[in-house]
Amino acid sequence: MTSDKARVSEEQITYATVLNIGMWLGFAILCVTFLLYVFGVLPSFVPIEDLSKHWGKKVHQFNHDLHAPTGWGWLSLIS
Repeated sequence: MTSDKARVSEEQITYATVLNIGMWLGFAILCVTFLLYVFGVLPSFVPIEDLSKHWGKKVHQFNHDLHAPTGWGWLSLIS
Protein backbone atom coordinates (compact mmCIF):
# COMPACT_ATOMS: atom_id res chain seq x y z
CA MET A 1 0.00 0.00 0.00
CA THR A 2 1.38 3.35 -0.98
CA SER A 3 0.48 6.60 0.65
CA ASP A 4 -0.04 9.20 -2.04
CA LYS A 5 -0.22 12.70 -0.67
CA ALA A 6 -2.37 15.15 -2.56
CA ARG A 7 -0.48 17.88 -4.30
CA VAL A 8 -1.60 21.37 -3.41
CA SER A 9 -0.88 24.16 -5.85
CA GLU A 10 0.45 27.56 -4.87
CA GLU A 11 -2.84 29.13 -6.00
CA GLN A 12 -4.77 26.90 -3.61
CA ILE A 13 -2.49 27.88 -0.73
CA THR A 14 -2.93 31.57 -1.60
CA TYR A 15 -6.71 31.19 -1.83
CA ALA A 16 -6.84 29.37 1.51
CA THR A 17 -4.72 32.10 3.10
CA VAL A 18 -7.04 34.83 1.78
CA LEU A 19 -10.08 32.92 3.08
CA ASN A 20 -8.42 32.47 6.48
CA ILE A 21 -7.57 36.18 6.78
CA GLY A 22 -11.09 37.13 5.71
CA MET A 23 -12.60 34.74 8.24
CA TRP A 24 -10.56 36.15 11.13
CA LEU A 25 -11.23 39.72 10.02
CA GLY A 26 -14.97 39.04 9.85
CA PHE A 27 -14.88 37.36 13.27
CA ALA A 28 -13.04 40.34 14.78
CA ILE A 29 -15.58 42.79 13.30
CA LEU A 30 -18.42 40.64 14.64
CA CYS A 31 -16.90 40.62 18.14
CA VAL A 32 -16.27 44.38 18.16
CA THR A 33 -19.77 45.24 16.94
CA PHE A 34 -21.30 42.85 19.48
CA LEU A 35 -19.38 44.56 22.29
CA LEU A 36 -20.50 47.97 21.00
CA TYR A 37 -24.09 46.69 21.13
CA VAL A 38 -23.84 45.13 24.59
CA PHE A 39 -22.18 48.14 26.20
CA GLY A 40 -24.53 50.60 24.49
CA VAL A 41 -21.78 52.60 22.81
CA LEU A 42 -23.96 53.11 19.73
CA PRO A 43 -27.75 53.23 19.58
CA SER A 44 -29.31 49.88 18.68
CA PHE A 45 -32.47 48.92 16.82
CA VAL A 46 -33.60 46.62 19.65
CA PRO A 47 -32.58 47.76 23.14
CA ILE A 48 -30.70 45.06 25.02
CA GLU A 49 -33.31 45.04 27.82
CA ASP A 50 -36.10 44.29 25.27
CA LEU A 51 -34.22 41.58 23.44
CA SER A 52 -35.60 38.72 25.54
CA LYS A 53 -39.20 39.75 24.67
CA HIS A 54 -38.54 39.26 20.96
CA TRP A 55 -36.14 36.30 21.12
CA GLY A 56 -38.54 33.49 20.22
CA LYS A 57 -40.59 35.28 17.58
CA LYS A 58 -40.73 34.19 14.00
CA VAL A 59 -39.14 36.62 11.54
CA HIS A 60 -42.46 37.88 10.17
CA GLN A 61 -43.77 38.62 13.67
CA PHE A 62 -40.50 40.28 14.70
CA ASN A 63 -40.52 42.53 11.64
CA HIS A 64 -44.19 43.38 12.14
CA ASP A 65 -43.90 44.18 15.87
CA LEU A 66 -40.75 46.26 15.56
CA HIS A 67 -41.44 47.75 12.12
CA ALA A 68 -38.05 46.40 11.12
CA PRO A 69 -36.83 47.13 7.60
CA THR A 70 -36.59 44.15 5.27
CA GLY A 71 -34.46 43.46 2.23
CA TRP A 72 -32.15 46.37 1.50
CA GLY A 73 -34.15 48.56 3.89
CA TRP A 74 -31.59 47.98 6.64
CA LEU A 75 -29.31 50.43 4.83
CA SER A 76 -31.52 53.22 6.17
CA LEU A 77 -30.35 52.31 9.68
CA ILE A 78 -26.71 53.14 8.94
CA SER A 79 -27.18 56.85 9.45
